[in-house]
Amino acid sequence: MAPWSASTSWDLCRPFREAGAAGESARRSNRYQRKHGVLQFFAALSPHTGRAVGRSTPNKNSDNCRAFLQEVVLREWPEGRIHLMLDNLSAHKAPPVRKFLAQHCRRIQLHWTPTNSSWLNLIESYFATLHLTALQNTDYRTPAQIEAGLQKGISYLNENPRPYVWKKL
Repeated sequence: MAPWSASTSWDLCRPFREAGAAGESARRSNRYQRKHGVLQFFAALSPHTGRAVGRSTPNKNSDNCRAFLQEVVLREWPEGRIHLMLDNLSAHKAPPVRKFLAQHCRRIQLHWTPTNSSWLNLIESYFATLHLTALQNTDYRTPAQIEAGLQKGISYLNENPRPYVWKKL
């Protein structure tokens, strides 16, 4: 599970340039403005099945984190042991979340990624795939539109799941 900030609109300082002659690709400016706000997104991924669940929130606070754990994670995985890999977001360590996790300590095993080691968290790879599937080359103008796009992207990826296979090097 991890929070993810998604921009609701990539209003560019310079306009989008369409592909031109053969071999020339379309380009976007690397500068943008977030005029319409951002959307926070919590997600959980089952690496064995490749399926995920996600929920947007207006901000990343401990109440939203606890609500995601309670409403989504426990509903999607009602039985068995759950391994959560969390980053160092302060909401993950706040008292409401710690209290919830203490109540479910027999089912939920926590794993913390070290600071500046997001590449160890598998959900980050999923977010990259979700970004390519749901957000790239779109122009969402409202948080509701981006939420709909993200849910559509998760639905597509869940219909075509790719289980993660760990390889020993």
